[in-house]
Amino acid sequence: MKHKIEWFTVQVQYSDRVPFELVGELEKGSLFMSAGGRLCGPGASVSLDSQELAERYLQALTTRRKKTDPEFQAVAMQVSSSSEYARAHIKRDSDKVREKLTRWGIELPG
Repeated sequence: MKHKIEWFTVQVQYSDRVPFELVGELEKGSLFMSAGGRLCGPGASVSLDSQELAERYLQALTTRRKKTDPEFQAVAMQVSSSSEYARAHIKRDSDKVREKLTRWGIELPG
């Protein structure tokens, strides 16, 4: 029996600056943010190990995007799967986002 793996991601609810190739994802409710800070489909969405990290990433992205995309709206949401592949993806993305937030001057606990 596989164990359920849970993580957090950032789902975009609205953006005025969606590339043409991602408009369909926005319309379906399947537009997300990647670990690199770009809009993406569900397959490339950021996978983070804690809700707090997801909330801080969301806040930082919203602040940065509001300069050129004032109507930008996104939410942190919990996701789960039984795929073992998710574990490596969660670690990689969490490390990348922690590094990015530190570079942006955002303090992280622990």
